[in-house]
Amino acid sequence: NPGTDVVVINDVVQLGSKTTAELDSVINTAGSVVYCTDGDGGDACLAVGKGETDTAGDYIWYRVALGARVSAT
Repeated sequence: NPGTDVVVINDVVQLGSKTTAELDSVINTAGSVVYCTDGDGGDACLAVGKGETDTAGDYIWYRVALGARVSAT
């Protein structure tokens, strides 16, 4: 919505997926998000970029672990 800085999405968002090895070659900017298939000790998680690099110049990705499964009760 112009003027509100809000994007409304009424459908499911399908994130692209990468392995941790593939993330090494992905340039991230602050706010980048990807579904990482093995980034939580071999389990899937979300990976979020803050646009930071380490001392070797590699981009740093932060892990957002998937919690308990969705439940209506």
